[in-house]
Amino acid sequence: MQAKLLGHVAVMSYGYCQLCVKADASSLLGVEVMDGSLEKHIEDVADVYVHDEENDNDKIDIVPKHTEFFQNLLTAIHDVHPEFKITIESGDPDDDQIPEGVEYDRDSLESKYIRLTMPEVDKNRRDLINTSVDALNQVCKTRMTACQAQCSAKVAELLLGAPAETADEAKRAMDEVYNQYKDMCDNLTDEKKQEVEDAYQRYLTGVENEQSESGTDSSVLNNGQSLRL
Repeated sequence: MQAKLLGHVAVMSYGYCQLCVKADASSLLGVEVMDGSLEKHIEDVADVYVHDEENDNDKIDIVPKHTEFFQNLLTAIHDVHPEFKITIESGDPDDDQIPEGVEYDRDSLESKYIRLTMPEVDKNRRDLINTSVDALNQVCKTRMTACQAQCSAKVAELLLGAPAETADEAKRAMDEVYNQYKDMCDNLTDEKKQEVEDAYQRYLTGVENEQSESGTDSSVLNNGQSLRL
C-alpha cells in the first residue's frame, strides 16, 4: 500500500513540474532528442544549467554537446513545452577581444546555446495552472482512496476470524499510512499554488511599475481588472 500511495504522489508531483512557473530541470524529463534513429534523454546530448537565483529563476540554458544536436534539441523542447520562450544565445567574444588578424565566424553554432525562459504568469496563466493543479490533485486523491479501499478489503479478508482488537489495530495502521501520503499530497499542492501566486504577484508588480513609468493609471490592467486581486 505504501509503495502504491507514494507512486500516486510521485505522478502528481511530476505533473506539477510540467506546469512551469520557475526554472526546474525536472520539467525537461519528458524531452527525448533524436540522434539518428535513437531517442536520447536531454542530458545525453546537452548540458543543462538552471538559473535559480532569487531574482533570476525563470531561465534554463541548454548547451549542446555537439552542434549536430542543435536543431533536434530545439524541436524536441518545443514539442514538449511550446509555452517556453526559446532563444539562441551567443557566447561570442566582443570584437576587441578577438586578436588582430584572426578570423572569427559569428554564424557558427560552436559558441551558441539555447535559452529557455518560463512564460510570465498573468491572470489567464495563473487560472490555467491552478485548474490543472486541482485536476492533478483530484486524480491523485481518487487513486489513493481506491488504493486504500483495495488494501483494506484484502486485510479484512486475511483477518477473518481474528480478534476485533487485531482488526482495529490494522485499520489504524493503514489509516496512518494513508493520512501520511494524503498530507504529502496536500503540502505539494499548497506549495505549487503558492509558487503560482508568487509569480502572479511578481507579474502584477512588473505591470504596475511599467505603467507608473509610462504615466498610465496603475490601478487598472488593459482588460479592466484591478491589479491587486
